[in-house]
This record gives sequence, C-alpha cells and structure tokens, in this order.
Amino acid sequence: MVNGKEMRRLLTFSFCLVTMSGCAAQRLYDWGSYDPAIAAFYDPESEGQGEKHIEALGTEIERTRPERIPPGKAAHLGFLYQLKGDSAAAKEFFLLEKRLFPESQTLIDNLNKGRP
Repeated sequence: MVNGKEMRRLLTFSFCLVTMSGCAAQRLYDWGSYDPAIAAFYDPESEGQGEKHIEALGTEIERTRPERIPPGKAAHLGFLYQLKGDSAAAKEFFLLEKRLFPESQTLIDNLNKGRP
C-alpha cells in the first residue's frame, strides 16, 4: 500500500515527466541538406557539383510538406536552376518560394529580372 508522501512523489514525478516531454525540441522546418548545399556552393573545391545539389534539394522539397520547407530553400534551388540555364524550373521554384513566403517577393522579383 502506498502512503500519502509516496503518492505525492509519484504524482510529482509523473507531472514533471509529462511536462518535460512536451518541451522537447520541435523542428519547424525540414532543413535536410540545405546548409551543406549552401556551404558547398561557396566552396571553390566543390565546383561542378551543382547537379548533385539540384538533385538533393529537389528531392527534399518534393518529399517535404509545403509548410515544412524552410525559407530560402526553394529560392536557392531556383537560383541553381537559373545558373544552369533552366528558366522554366527556376521560375517554378521561385514561385513556390513566393507562395510559401510572401515577404520574399522583392528578392524573387530581383532574381527574375532580365529573364524571359
């Protein structure tokens, strides 16, 4: 039989356990390989790997729910497509970025300048 003091300890422990489990880090966005792709983009030794980054970022965006795509990921993929010369794919990802993050409209519009 459990006495009152032990019962209070058990209830306090259970309350703390439940409360702390709710404080676990929740990731808002699925960053995937976005950070390494950005770092590699500026690394002179990774020149010529753009296709690999395009494929990785494209696959991640495709499999991620739209609300979990982080800011800039679709725009960066559009920029990589633009550098490659694929205007249609670039426009698709620029529009996705604008739809997900309307505050990025000025940036995206500036990236689109000079394109047909």
